[in-house]
Amino acid sequence: MQVLTNLLMIFKSIAVAIGRLLYLLLIKLFLIIPVLYVAGIAIASACVPFVLGDYSALLIVGTVLCTVLSALLVLRRAMLAPVTKRKERHSNVVAEEEMETGKPARAEEPAQIPEPIETTQPVPERKARFEERRAPTAPEPPKYYRTRRDPNLFIADFPDRMEFYRKMPDGSYVFLTSEPKKSDTPT
Repeated sequence: MQVLTNLLMIFKSIAVAIGRLLYLLLIKLFLIIPVLYVAGIAIASACVPFVLGDYSALLIVGTVLCTVLSALLVLRRAMLAPVTKRKERHSNVVAEEEMETGKPARAEEPAQIPEPIETTQPVPERKARFEERRAPTAPEPPKYYRTRRDPNLFIADFPDRMEFYRKMPDGSYVFLTSEPKKSDTPT
């Protein structure tokens, strides 16, 4: 009886190993595609009487193309794997934060939509409303100047400093230097 139990366990472990191998080959490596192609050709040859030798080139080329398709799908999965692992890692971090604090992590606040400006208002009033909405910390845009001596030298005049740029032959601008402005009030 012990021998029979051991044989059944060996048979079961071999069947499980074969099942895992078939799963790996057919599903993970996408070899189910060429297997289904060959099975389709076999069913077609059984249903319709024709000589398989006449169509052997079609069978070989189709099987090779299906195998190449399987290889491309495996490569695609391999390239997408780091991205999905990153997403899973991020979701695990968020889940840990939720467990620690007891409330959802990174709760999204609904976007605040500003009131629409009525177009029937006169232009100065609309401009005044725009000025009210503008952020008070928005930096003042610089004034740009070009020198007469060197037309490729540009000066950006900020409220607190002056920046010098040179225009290159390809049209790009290279930053040269920045100088703080001297204050007019004595200290």
